Amino acid sequence: MTFLQIASVVILLGSFIVASVWTINMGLLLLVGGTAIAYFSGISLDVVADSFPSETFILIIGITYFFAVVESSKTMDFIVDGLLRLLRGSIALVPPLLFVLSAGATAIGAYPPAVAALVIPVAMRLARDYEISRFLVTIMVVHGILAGNFGPLATPAVFTAKQLTEAGLEPITLQLFVSHVAINALVAVVAYFLFGGAKLVRAGRMSVKQPALATVGGGPVSGSAGGSADIPDLPDSPAAPNHGTGHGRPNTYQIATLIALVTLLVASLGFGMDIGFSALALGLLLTLIFARKENTFVNTMPWGVMLMLAGVLIYIGVLTEIGTIAAINDSLSSIGSAAGAVLALSVLSGIISAFASSITVIGATLQLALPLVSGDMSTLSVVGPVTVSTTIVDASPLGIIGALALATAEPEARPKLLRSMLLWAGAMLLIGPPLAWLLLTVL
Repeated sequence: MTFLQIASVVILLGSFIVASVWTINMGLLLLVGGTAIAYFSGISLDVVADSFPSETFILIIGITYFFAVVESSKTMDFIVDGLLRLLRGSIALVPPLLFVLSAGATAIGAYPPAVAALVIPVAMRLARDYEISRFLVTIMVVHGILAGNFGPLATPAVFTAKQLTEAGLEPITLQLFVSHVAINALVAVVAYFLFGGAKLVRAGRMSVKQPALATVGGGPVSGSAGGSADIPDLPDSPAAPNHGTGHGRPNTYQIATLIALVTLLVASLGFGMDIGFSALALGLLLTLIFARKENTFVNTMPWGVMLMLAGVLIYIGVLTEIGTIAAINDSLSSIGSAAGAVLALSVLSGIISAFASSITVIGATLQLALPLVSGDMSTLSVVGPVTVSTTIVDASPLGIIGALALATAEPEARPKLLRSMLLWAGAMLLIGPPLAWLLLTVL
């Protein structure tokens, strides 16, 4: 590796540390660092600007604006109450339900960011109303999506099968699907009991009309973002003080908002329309009709999250331009042992995927991994660990799904949620590749 390539890695690691210790926006650090690296490498600023994540920017803008309108209409109260009635008031079943909903929608082919964009706002509202850890519901949605990511109709599964076919190998779609479901379900179960699930079980059932925390009137909000210590004990019966939502039949604004929500669901999941633009258009329409005098929604946009995401993705673009990513790939591909090479590629794919599109990383890594398939190494033992490692880090706030979760949380909860998600992504990077390698390659 050249001096600039080594320096680019050091700057990336240093930005992580500085952002964690001094709570400085990491995107700002990496924007400056990336521009400096580009300058000394002779890369024009036009090339740097090309890495700006415009699609992700529109997605986050559209979703957060739309759900700010939904929140202002109190329509979310009806959605939350409907889910609680479905669970008969059992708060302990909320996280598993989020996992199953996310996994099912993704497995039948729904676009993962679209699933996250529709499920995460509801999950955050449930967490806020019933004092569930925001971090726990985020983990459940993310790993639910990852569990369904290799369903037979899901894009990553179809893409991987195509890669295998082009390499002259038999697709293993069902085996990959089962592997991803099993590993992500295992991770979700562990997370459930690590981050407050046991307290939810002990809490028993809650009255649908009496959430544990008043929120509609702007009452106090718990700042929990991970760790069971952050989750207060819930009452054991519905005899808690009445902090109900206080709504009866939906008014015109709420009916229109529900229609807009269904329209967004059908347009994005059924017809493949861009969910960011669709959400922005529907939110603007509702604002023009019902909230012209209350339009403070833009002030609540998560600008800090978008700055962080833009800085990280632009920096990764600079790393790609100066050859840092390729140099790391070349170093790992020279490992002699096939099993060792699979582990190394799995770790590498996890690192890169924390900052980049998972499906892009899968495509690049499989080109290096598929030649390792031989008599001693089955297709699953090579492809399984690589695909699991690439996707299991997606709870990172630096990816699209993680950024959506961070953007949807209350502003006061974001710093703690950001730290929790970064630590979780780091833990998945350390545990995920060896676990997948052990289960799918060694055993």
